[in-house]
Amino acid sequence: SFWLFTFLRHFGHVIVPGGVDAVPFHQPLSVIKPETKTAEISCSEASSSYIHWYRHRDGEAPTRILYLDSSNDNVNRDSGFSAAKYESLKPGNNKYILKIHTAEESDSGMYYCARWDTHSVTVPLGPCTKTPTCCL
Repeated sequence: SFWLFTFLRHFGHVIVPGGVDAVPFHQPLSVIKPETKTAEISCSEASSSYIHWYRHRDGEAPTRILYLDSSNDNVNRDSGFSAAKYESLKPGNNKYILKIHTAEESDSGMYYCARWDTHSVTVPLGPCTKTPTCCL
């Protein structure tokens, strides 16, 4: 069997939520791979600190797969996306690749790369407790 992977081709500037101006980047329109083979999706853009990869299936919200910190090539995968299945590479300046190993029907969908110049992680604090005090 063969599976079709389609991708967003983006040209021009877009204003995204939060008022961030997204810069142009380019992706191929589609890739078709036989089942059990590796699908390789490329994305190129001017420069970025963080590259995020998303999958969108019909009738569902887009789901982030992972993001790559291009300053140190550190890959952070979202829950449910294993390193054995999803690999992110930066083979050269301004080029990024998502590899989907052992392609299967459930991997079919629209894939997107997105760039962000800044990134922050919010860690929730545990419950607060009040220490009893007493006056003399």
